[in-house]
Amino acid sequence: MTVFGFDTPVEETVFYKEVKQEGREEERKQFNKKAVNVFEARFKGLLEKGIITEEIYQQEVDAFRAQLSGNQGEA
Repeated sequence: MTVFGFDTPVEETVFYKEVKQEGREEERKQFNKKAVNVFEARFKGLLEKGIITEEIYQQEVDAFRAQLSGNQGEA
């Protein structure tokens, strides 16, 4: 497909690649936020039932957030 008279396919342009990458990064951030919310909710349930302490809850939540930010960007 020709865009504005250029022979370069849209998918091969720098602009297209940058926009696509930004979309992927935003998707990953949204996924990470949801994952943290689910993780926190489950551990909060354990805390409320007295199965774990506040200290363990906080350690696990912090570790999960650190793992996400270290491997995949900000949580």
